Amino acid sequence: ACKNEAPPPPPRSVARWCIPSPLQLKSTPVLPISKHGRHPVVQKPVVRSRDMTKPTGEYHRDASDRLCFEMFDVDAIDYPKLVARIVAQFDLKSSSELVVGPDQLIGVHTNGQCSIGLDWDSWSGFFVTAHAPEAEPLVKSIGAFLSDG
Repeated sequence: ACKNEAPPPPPRSVARWCIPSPLQLKSTPVLPISKHGRHPVVQKPVVRSRDMTKPTGEYHRDASDRLCFEMFDVDAIDYPKLVARIVAQFDLKSSSELVVGPDQLIGVHTNGQCSIGLDWDSWSGFFVTAHAPEAEPLVKSIGAFLSDG
């Protein structure tokens, strides 16, 4: 049991946080626990409820000046199907394991010449990122392919 436990969460909350003592901070990480205080909470990607018949997309540059094609209207549940369509159309191969976070999915793919990210997060939705300037034509092609439906 944790000392200095935070006050109970609002009734609709799924988890509460355990506030550690200074001694615990040095030895154990703080994890969210279930509302019953027994098991760690496993967080899943946020799923938005939107119409996926014709998602919209736009190009922009991220903070690292990489070209991105972003589709805000895509839900996490649609990520595998969308990635499979892109991989099949552009003959891409996965170059790393899929990283699954509490509100993000990160996949790196290559066509043998350049590397791109096929990612999803709860803020941006689905996005394709050129990892180098040489990958920008591929990102533009994928953006055109996705915009056509």
